[in-house]
Amino acid sequence: MEKNRSKQFCDGVTDPNLGPTCGRILGISFDPISGSLHLADTFFGFASVGPNGGIDTIIATGANGVRFNFLTGCDVNPITRDVIFTDASQTFDIRTVVRGNFTPDSSGRLIKYKVVSDGLSVPAGPAFSHDGSFVLFSEFSDKRIIKYRLMEDTTEVFLNLTGNPIKIKRTPTCGEYWVAANNIVSQPKNLQGQFNNTLVNALQEYDVNAGKLYVGSRDAGYVGMFNKW
Repeated sequence: MEKNRSKQFCDGVTDPNLGPTCGRILGISFDPISGSLHLADTFFGFASVGPNGGIDTIIATGANGVRFNFLTGCDVNPITRDVIFTDASQTFDIRTVVRGNFTPDSSGRLIKYKVVSDGLSVPAGPAFSHDGSFVLFSEFSDKRIIKYRLMEDTTEVFLNLTGNPIKIKRTPTCGEYWVAANNIVSQPKNLQGQFNNTLVNALQEYDVNAGKLYVGSRDAGYVGMFNKW
């Protein structure tokens, strides 16, 4: 939690116009080795909270001399523990997205403490593979998922979708991922009814034996739980 952030004023707030004061975390990723929780705060930057909780530490507010403008997600490499995250755009942020007065562009970036790929169309996600050899991330406006191979430093289209993908999460099952997207037709899992018709922006799977899937949204001040089985 930010040092100057007022808990009484900010907790439960979903108004993006209060983001510069309260912050807005659009991505989290847990490092099971260190016990740290990494945060992609779209207003304050890339941060981390230690295993004992408390106030977060801002790790970076920009890359390659360019300030972060719209952080949307992060993930920890399960093998190397490197952290990768997405900056969706250099021209608009969550406030203009909510108002609907923006034009999607290709100014987004995939970042690992440095820019590893740019010219992206509103990127989000991202998620490392189970062996840590590649990263999957979404391009929201192009309706597709991109694979970035770390060793080869190359990208390729992994999957084209009929809707706009947002967050991607690695599941405990090797080779499987959850994708939060809108306007998808005939998918095996539809969370819309269970989440009160609120746009789902984030997914996280925990406790695989109990079959729990946790979902979040920028439009909701709570976390929903979906029973998969």
